[in-house]
Amino acid sequence: MQSSENSSAQLCAYCAKFSAVCKCRECDKELCKYCCSAIHSTGAGHVVVDISSLARLCQLHDWEKLTVYSLKSKSFGCIRCFHEGPLKGHQGLSLQRAVVEVREQLQRHQASMQKDNVVLKNSLRHNAQSMILVEEECQALRTSIKHAMISVHSAIKERESQLESSMDAWQSSHRAEADQAKRDLETEA
Repeated sequence: MQSSENSSAQLCAYCAKFSAVCKCRECDKELCKYCCSAIHSTGAGHVVVDISSLARLCQLHDWEKLTVYSLKSKSFGCIRCFHEGPLKGHQGLSLQRAVVEVREQLQRHQASMQKDNVVLKNSLRHNAQSMILVEEECQALRTSIKHAMISVHSAIKERESQLESSMDAWQSSHRAEADQAKRDLETEA
């Protein structure tokens, strides 16, 4: 099954000075190019693999190529992983078919996202237009309320003036009547 280790950041297991560029399958050590050629050049039966190819090789099953994709675990494995290893019983797709399906899935997602993007842009445009209309309506209402308040204020002032005049007239007429009634009472007494 595919390893999740990031081998490119590893230092050489022997000298620890340079970045590892190869891995010995038998020693299970990652080596820089200098140590790799110095230690494994004798052909001691060790198989050395370039680290850049490790992502495509199964470390569980004698470094077989990762050629099958598990739909269940969403990971790659070699044939043996699917027959006897951790992916046993999983439905698998060939690497080529998995690439095609992932591309198709990405295209569907991209198309869906583009449609959603268009819908959102249209919605934003509509909302912006609605907002402008609401702001215009609010301004019209503010102006209308202002004019109504001025009219109400004028009407109150006018009515107040009318009431003051009526009250003055009433007071004058009743004062004259009261004065007459007072004189009548004084003459009777």
